[in-house]
Amino acid sequence: MKKTIRENFRIIVEPRSLGDYGYVRTSDRLFYPDEEKRAKEYRNRCEDIEEQIKRHVDNVEYVRIECDEKVVCTYCGWGWEIDLETGQPSCCEEAIAEFEKLKEQE
Repeated sequence: MKKTIRENFRIIVEPRSLGDYGYVRTSDRLFYPDEEKRAKEYRNRCEDIEEQIKRHVDNVEYVRIECDEKVVCTYCGWGWEIDLETGQPSCCEEAIAEFEKLKEQE
């Protein structure tokens, strides 16, 4: 006999995009071209939604804000990768030069 157990239930709430004003929609990047500023604004929007959920919804134990993260090079913008043999970044010459400079200062 088979039995299906369902567990780890969750509700995910997605914020409306920063460029969505209800009557008109535009790209988030138009008003927030800086990635860090855009991320901060989304985080603020999610925190506001979290407060509203806690205030207006019964039977909520807790609300958690989750996001995906990626690590990129500040010079070239590519994904941050380390050469396992040398321990230095492998994306661009500028990152390698900075790594070498910091290594010399140790």
